[in-house]
Amino acid sequence: MPVFAGSALLVAPLLVPLGQAQGAPEPLPAAETILDAFADHDLVAIGERHDTKELHDFYVALIRHPRFASVVDDIVLEIANAKHQPLLDAFARGEDLPLDAVRCVWRDCTNSLLQDGDPQGLEELVVAVRERNAGLKPEERIRLLAGDPAFDWQEIEAPREFYRELSRRDEHYASVVEHEVLLRGRHALLLIGRGHTSRRSARSGGTVAHRLEKLVPGRLWSVNLLTSDDPRVREARANWTAPSVLRVESTWLGELTPSYLERTASDAYPRLAGAIDAVLYLGPPASLTDLQARPFDARFAAERARREALFE
Repeated sequence: MPVFAGSALLVAPLLVPLGQAQGAPEPLPAAETILDAFADHDLVAIGERHDTKELHDFYVALIRHPRFASVVDDIVLEIANAKHQPLLDAFARGEDLPLDAVRCVWRDCTNSLLQDGDPQGLEELVVAVRERNAGLKPEERIRLLAGDPAFDWQEIEAPREFYRELSRRDEHYASVVEHEVLLRGRHALLLIGRGHTSRRSARSGGTVAHRLEKLVPGRLWSVNLLTSDDPRVREARANWTAPSVLRVESTWLGELTPSYLERTASDAYPRLAGAIDAVLYLGPPASLTDLQARPFDARFAAERARREALFE
């Protein structure tokens, strides 16, 4: 099994914040606030804790929102191999393809070795887009974009070849957004792990958000799933309803220092303020549940075992 150093999938609980408290955050209707953000931004990113059921339920509800297709042109997926973009396009358009025919999209991504089965939430999301597109004119349809590097697992013969593709994830995702969304004058919802959404970055080339902020300053609005059990969050959430979005700037939420934010030479305890714009509240951490993956079929289970053997 490969080691995913710095992976956004390995998210620890938020730490106790530093500094003095500021204003109280105001809970806002989640779907409406996210859709309203597209009035002033080309891109809205939702930083996720992967395989959280409540978050994927929120995605499906958002896609079904009456306004969604009128403000969002594309959804960029992290767990999707760009090699299979034509297949993803065909499925989203409603062509005669069963879901099983497009499972290679996520089975062949760099994160596939972290999956114990087919991701239920992602499958429900792509089906929801297909169903929504069925009632839309061709020019109004939502496009699904694969954000993971395009590569062929059959050509991976050594760990170093896999790690080369893994190291390209932020670069490739940002490039897809640049060429398929921004240069075409479109608007996109970016669904990606929280570790990729900070505007501040110490890694070579930067996170997805860091790269996009340099490319189109001020055109990205990002909101991360809130899983903090900080005492101030515990006290305040008694007055919050789920789902809600709460802005972090000029509030004490901005002082939270989650472990998924990268430390830099000048910022040993990076805060949410300046890194993202808001948090998405879907309930207390203890109420959030993990989706159970659907077991792989026997044929792919054998292929998965072959891939794992490369790292033994």
